[in-house]
Amino acid sequence: MARASRNWKAGTSRGSRVLRSNDSTSSQNFQWHLASRTESLNHTTHIPATLDTYESMAKSRYASPGGVAIALGKIDELDEAMRNDTTWSSKASCSSGAELELEDCHILMVASDSNCDEQKLRAASTYRKDALDARAIMQILVQVRTENGQVVQAFTCPSIC
Repeated sequence: MARASRNWKAGTSRGSRVLRSNDSTSSQNFQWHLASRTESLNHTTHIPATLDTYESMAKSRYASPGGVAIALGKIDELDEAMRNDTTWSSKASCSSGAELELEDCHILMVASDSNCDEQKLRAASTYRKDALDARAIMQILVQVRTENGQVVQAFTCPSIC
């Protein structure tokens, strides 16, 4: 297993807010939505790993690339990786959260020049009208392809304005 610090926690800063602070209606709707989703778990046999939203996003960010690492044969068991939290994947990263169901999403792709031995990275970004706005994603993919690049990583997050 590769050793690293808890790099999955870096993306869970409480400073990166899901909603604009001046939008109290959206904030109330979001809180109701989270409470509703949490309550629905109480009526199933599923036990959530945590009820804390930020901790849940952190665990998901850590488990998803861990699953990729298992599929690639880099680690043997995800449970052990989750317990010692020193495993990381150089092949995958993941973002997660309830904010993906809200508006004002943003996507960022990190790309490299596929013809370059040094693999210099470039970033391309745009706004999406919502989490399902494939048009915005396709625009960036066309830009990367036009410049003979290849996508290394893609990030999506709510815009902070």
